[in-house]
Amino acid sequence: MADDTDRCSISLQSFSSVLVLTPKTSIHGDQSTDEFELIAHSDIEVDDDQGEEGYDGESNSTSSASVSLSIYAHEFEHCRRYHSYKSGRYPLPNDSLEQRREETLHYLMLEMSEGHVYLSETGDWPQKILDIGTGVGSWAIDVADLYPGASVVGTDLSPIQPNWLPPNLRMFVEDCEGEWLHGSKYDLIHMREVIGTIRDVPNMLEKIHSNLAPGGWVEFQDIEPSIFYNEEATKPKDDPLSHFFHIATRGMQEYGLTSYPVLPSTLPPLLSQTGFTNIKVVTKKIPISPWARDPNLVAPGVLAKEWVGETIDAMMAKPLEAFGCDLKTRKAMATSAKQSLELDGVNRYLKVNFVLAQREIQAPVVMSDSESYMSLGP
Repeated sequence: MADDTDRCSISLQSFSSVLVLTPKTSIHGDQSTDEFELIAHSDIEVDDDQGEEGYDGESNSTSSASVSLSIYAHEFEHCRRYHSYKSGRYPLPNDSLEQRREETLHYLMLEMSEGHVYLSETGDWPQKILDIGTGVGSWAIDVADLYPGASVVGTDLSPIQPNWLPPNLRMFVEDCEGEWLHGSKYDLIHMREVIGTIRDVPNMLEKIHSNLAPGGWVEFQDIEPSIFYNEEATKPKDDPLSHFFHIATRGMQEYGLTSYPVLPSTLPPLLSQTGFTNIKVVTKKIPISPWARDPNLVAPGVLAKEWVGETIDAMMAKPLEAFGCDLKTRKAMATSAKQSLELDGVNRYLKVNFVLAQREIQAPVVMSDSESYMSLGP
């Protein structure tokens, strides 16, 4: 595929963060509307002077789902490890490097949401919560700890969750586009970096809607797979980093994920068509590297740079291969992208989107006097 190959023509130390999670307060006031709302983050100012404890509980998916032991096997390609259950369904690895990338993303999202695990207005004590595509389970574990009285479920194609979990958290190995085996009537369904990998997005939204309790919420947390620049003047010519993510996105589509990425401009109309209400979009900018003047964006900048580097490693194999890039080209693209990531004076940023929607609250049925009388029976 010479033509395709021609089209393809390219770490920080571990960051730890301690965040105290408290029940969130409403960020939307008393607003109630069937129309979706865009809440945009302000521009980032440039800083000119930038220089286990275990739980008492059952173990992971083995004790929570009746599944064949074969799903706990793994497949190895491109010197990386991938899920075996529904082989090839998801194009990114599940090994220790990928698990570290997920942890980096979890801390980054907490930083960008001011420590809140979600933004949906579920009330103080949601009772049933589902995390689709839970990965290593960081989000589900935090939510289970935050709401010990809630029943929390995490699902994923890969059995990579820790053995020790909060007692109110269960893990299932399953394909979210297949049959759900873990109940319904959820108060909150959460998906992070998952909706773009769904083959049939409208069908998935219907499934989510039907499995929410009346008044329940769905929340999508996603980082757009594109590189943005705070000032065009700082943009390198033919930036290899931007080029890498452009080709990787095309590769995800060639792999079969034709909806990738599902952007905040396309998701709200689909949610509305499905019957969701109170649709809101919260968009924030994340500096890549700590170049922002705002001290609150320094930690996110460090985390974002680390996450971008880790994402290059995750995307360089199957997505670039699906686009037609050979091994030599893939390695060259990844190397050039990482070198560009280290350039000083280039003020890049990412966009993170929180898309929230609520299942309509069913109005109480009011019976007439005659209906009430007749319902009493003989």
